[in-house]
Amino acid sequence: MELKMFTTQEEFVTKSTDVIASECSYEGAKIALSGGSTPGPIYNALNKRDYIKFDKIEFFMVDERYVPTGDPNSNFKLIVDNLPKAHLHSFDTTLPIDECVKDYEEKLSEYLQSPLSLSVLGIGSDGHFASLFPNSEALKEREKQALCTQTNVHDVKDRLTMSLPLIMQSSKILVLLKGDKKWDVIKQMEDEGIPSDDFPARHLMNHPNLIIHYFRT
Repeated sequence: MELKMFTTQEEFVTKSTDVIASECSYEGAKIALSGGSTPGPIYNALNKRDYIKFDKIEFFMVDERYVPTGDPNSNFKLIVDNLPKAHLHSFDTTLPIDECVKDYEEKLSEYLQSPLSLSVLGIGSDGHFASLFPNSEALKEREKQALCTQTNVHDVKDRLTMSLPLIMQSSKILVLLKGDKKWDVIKQMEDEGIPSDDFPARHLMNHPNLIIHYFRT
């Protein structure tokens, strides 16, 4: 794990954008993006990097809430509002949820025939990343690449997500964390006494190229 700490929002955004941009420097790159408020300014900054050939890069959604695309909770809306240049493969939430998962699985099979170059993730205070929640059966899935999951903790119960193995096969993982409470997340990630399924982000510690960018506000 490589942990980088930042003291200003500007530096956090710039350096995080640099990591993503470096993975966009070659044709055929495959980048997976998460939603949430933290990466929004970073995606916006990436969109302004005029030297990036966005039409030569495939972007994928890591996960999504099962809501209409115009809903304020939609990860799709967050990404396309801030990174409109991206060719984004997304969950089609206009479909029934099982069909939505099947549709995304087919997109992954067609456009993701090699491991992701980079996955950009956030982590919740309960340790969930993507929509892989503590002690979820989804953490045990080893065949499917796309799944539907549920949570009773957050506002939107029904979720859609890439599988744990698919994310872990990424060549590089960038985790974006912001705020005092997220320091506890890092400490729990490092705590070998916590079972990984109890705090899913501990699974990420097994990745050989894990980068965490942390801005303590």
